[in-house]
Amino acid sequence: MAGYLLIILAFIASLLAAGLFFRPQGARRGRHLYYAAALCITAAALWLLYLIFTERFEFAYIFAYSSRNLPLLYKFSAFWAGQEGSLLLWALLHSLFGLAMIRRQVSGRALGVFSLLQVLLLSLILVKNPFMLLPESQTDGWGLNPLLQDPWMAIHPPLIFIGYAGLAVPYVLTIESLLSNNHQAWREKAPGWLLLAWIFLGSGIFIGSFWAYKVLGWGGYWGWDPVENASLVPWLAAGVAVHLLSLARRKTVAVGAAYFAVITMYLLVFYGAFITRSGILRDFSTHSFGEEGVGGLLGFYLLLLFAASFLLLIWRWPRLPGGHSVGQRGSAFALIAAAGTLSALAFLVFVGMSVPVFTWALGQAQNVHTDYYNKGTLPLALLIAFFLAIAVQGEAAARKRQWWLALAAGMTVVILGIYYGWNLSPSLVGMGLAAAAAAVNMVAAVGRGSSCPAALAHTGVALLIAGILASAVFSRSEQIFFRPGEAIRIFGKELCYLGREGSPEAKIMVYKFATDGDRARLDATTRYDAHGREAAREPAIYRGLAADIYIVPAANGGAEEGKEAQLARNEVVVFEDLTVKYLRLYLDGEMGTGNMNIRAQVEATRNGQTEQAAPELVYSPQVITPKPAYVFSDYEITLAAVYPGTGKIGLVVKNIRTAPLQAEVSHKPLVSLVWLGAITIVAGTSWAWAKKHRLPGKYTRFWIERRILRPNCRKI
Repeated sequence: MAGYLLIILAFIASLLAAGLFFRPQGARRGRHLYYAAALCITAAALWLLYLIFTERFEFAYIFAYSSRNLPLLYKFSAFWAGQEGSLLLWALLHSLFGLAMIRRQVSGRALGVFSLLQVLLLSLILVKNPFMLLPESQTDGWGLNPLLQDPWMAIHPPLIFIGYAGLAVPYVLTIESLLSNNHQAWREKAPGWLLLAWIFLGSGIFIGSFWAYKVLGWGGYWGWDPVENASLVPWLAAGVAVHLLSLARRKTVAVGAAYFAVITMYLLVFYGAFITRSGILRDFSTHSFGEEGVGGLLGFYLLLLFAASFLLLIWRWPRLPGGHSVGQRGSAFALIAAAGTLSALAFLVFVGMSVPVFTWALGQAQNVHTDYYNKGTLPLALLIAFFLAIAVQGEAAARKRQWWLALAAGMTVVILGIYYGWNLSPSLVGMGLAAAAAAVNMVAAVGRGSSCPAALAHTGVALLIAGILASAVFSRSEQIFFRPGEAIRIFGKELCYLGREGSPEAKIMVYKFATDGDRARLDATTRYDAHGREAAREPAIYRGLAADIYIVPAANGGAEEGKEAQLARNEVVVFEDLTVKYLRLYLDGEMGTGNMNIRAQVEATRNGQTEQAAPELVYSPQVITPKPAYVFSDYEITLAAVYPGTGKIGLVVKNIRTAPLQAEVSHKPLVSLVWLGAITIVAGTSWAWAKKHRLPGKYTRFWIERRILRPNCRKI
């Protein structure tokens, strides 16, 4: 109960701090109470980590997401694997941003609004308690889902939640500015916080895409999963806010639109949390929290924030600064164009991810097909690439050179695409536009102007668009049957299947490949749960600059080649040097219930050695699933059928070392541009943030003064 008590204390301290921050003379005591709240949240988080690492399985959360044999890194990741822990992580990061705001001497009113948001987050944790005790103590836990047992699990969620927590800062600065009518200070302070949160949220999204690319069942690097979209839409909305805030600093006419964008951006964070934690998406997403948790409370908070924020904006709208309209040329128009296209993209994705919510409210939750996103985003991608190509500013002579450079780059890509057999389609035209945009922005990025960071980020966007179009539209796949040791040339690469290692009983199966005469070794991995069922699959990927080769073995290896036999009790089947004898049959469960297991006890003999195994048939209401057994590490025995009238069973015996393998081999061109574009976007936005805060010059001067000048100064 210590952890829950700390959350209660943090809730009370945050609530009192919020009240004091709104009082003219209460800022000092408000800060002290906020420090206490942040300390309690930090202590609660450390206490939860301690419970995980000390294997306290009497706590429901630790029992559900950790186990004794879980590696250390994944025990750390178990902290945020479930609803309760991820909410605590969000509250912890939120409180740390509050400490940073106090250090930056943000106004008391803004800190008051920020503390109220912290109260909302803490109330969610009070409802979804990570410190709940089980009725009975347990000796071990269920462990982390095998899909989540990946090093990226330690990085991806924290980055996403840093972004969510960081977006609260520009939001509360917006509310404070509307309350105080101090628009100039807001235009100076908000962009830095917004850009920082945008960097972290974008980094988390890109890392999540890289992770999803190597996990089968997640739809590739972007599957338009509603939970993926729940983080993408706030990031796109934050991009709109970044561009409108940049415009508002030059043109006061954009202040109102910038206020609207920042408010909408943060409301979308709460909306995303609502749809992922309400249980609505349990049938449509591989990432959502399956159980209903705090969806109702989040929905109420969302409506509350929506009403309060927009009523305040409507009230202040007549007093917002005006100005001359933005022209149809120049950097101001480019910012408007960027904000407009990003807004359209965000709205398109928002509608798609909201369909399950709207249809659920009407009685039957349904989802949109991925074609909705693919067809809808293509024209917007072309429009974004076009605006990026023409948005670079400069002198007339420089612009003329840029036009020629853009034309040359775009035409080169289109001609090369046609030469390599790609159809002249909107996607190829989009790649040409993206190449043109990348070329002119790359030249601008290496210049000396103030817009170099933006040009670098825009180069990344262009590369990202080109990589997505190429890999999504011009990808090719073939079904291949491999035999161990056999080399097959496909998509310009020689692939040799070396065989497989492991078994479901060992909870892992590795399919081994080599490329181009053993120059590179590739592994496709299947992980199994404690019941021998497939839990996570990773393809073998040969990564190249021009294209990736993506090898996906069929489920259970496919391409069956073994010996099938019908056996009565005590009869045997001989396969290679293995003799298998059927002993008896067991039934777990009741006939007709739809949930039962049938196990065949068999005895396998090889070279005078004997092992026993029990292949199963697992019956569920919808499907019958065979669960093979493995003997001598090389042989798989599958219970294929049961014949009640004759008392016989059907067995299939297979040598998994020599059995052929069926696999889908895909050629994914220019996927490397997706990752290069993502890195370049993060680098450009990070450069812009550092430049805004003068970090390179500030720390260089600090280092020179402290390390070089001061040690050499003598007292006189």
